[in-house]
Amino acid sequence: MTLSVRGVVKLFRAVKREKELNRQILSFSISHDHRMVRIYGHYPVIDGNKTTYYRHPIHEFSFAALDGKEKWTSYKFVRACDWALSHFKRLCSAINGLPEINPDVSQQPEILPQPEPGFSESTGLSQGIEGVDVQDSSFTSGRGSPAISPDSQVPPSGPPRENEGKSSEAFKLPQKRRK
Repeated sequence: MTLSVRGVVKLFRAVKREKELNRQILSFSISHDHRMVRIYGHYPVIDGNKTTYYRHPIHEFSFAALDGKEKWTSYKFVRACDWALSHFKRLCSAINGLPEINPDVSQQPEILPQPEPGFSESTGLSQGIEGVDVQDSSFTSGRGSPAISPDSQVPPSGPPRENEGKSSEAFKLPQKRRK
């Protein structure tokens, strides 16, 4: 995540707006192991030309504890994060502020190495967000399956089970045999 924060700082330095980013969370990360989940916010501290990058712990929890009470916490955090749209607008305004580069080499008296094209020209990222409906969209997987929510039901896989649909009596332990 630090690489993405560095890229954003570099972009804002190019348009002389790096002070807007000082001590502002620019990315989030969620890490986990077999029991614990940790949510972090990543931000730069800018002091003149020196930039230091930090990771701030936002929340840590066990998804295995309390019968899985917290298993949807990271999902709810990501869905409730209203930060992405404003961050996207801020990035677009910085990209649009990049200086234009004249690619005409014939005006140069000597052959010099050509400067690289501007960030917006080389990536095409400086697009308007008018056609993007972020707030009312639901996220789906690449295969077109619906989004998963805490209320989603997972369909059973494999062949139907022998006792499926029968009462709970089928799952009672057998009684001990008497001699």
